[in-house]
Amino acid sequence: MQNGNRLAAFFRGTQDIIPENEMKAERLAGLFEQTFLTATIDEHGSVVVTMDDGLKVVVSPLRSVPMVKMFAAFGFRDDAEEIDKLRLLNTLNTKIIVTTYSMPFPDSLLVEFYLPYFDGMMPRQLVKALRLFVQCAVGGIREHDSMGLVG
Repeated sequence: MQNGNRLAAFFRGTQDIIPENEMKAERLAGLFEQTFLTATIDEHGSVVVTMDDGLKVVVSPLRSVPMVKMFAAFGFRDDAEEIDKLRLLNTLNTKIIVTTYSMPFPDSLLVEFYLPYFDGMMPRQLVKALRLFVQCAVGGIREHDSMGLVG
């Protein structure tokens, strides 16, 4: 069966809900693998998903609240001025409301997204949320980084 057909079958066959107590890294990694994404579990127990374009997204079920945290890191150019980076962050956080952009280190742009899963979640909801996150994170940078600060 071709990848497209297998992917369509995955989405048709994933009407079951993953119970809240089964939202663990191993289960999530398996779901991402079923959709032809590379998923590994890192030393912190988070799932590292490699998207088709090579972008790595960390997906982590939080233990304290029923939420999945997704984040990706990008680098700023070495010669980027701090004021320009801060302006870009302000623009991104104002224009792109689905994700949160921050600068945890002077050379890093962090993009985060939180997905609640009270009482569980459908697998396709998680996969579609991952794709939405990537679309917003990368698309926001492409659209608003007119100075080419993110390299």
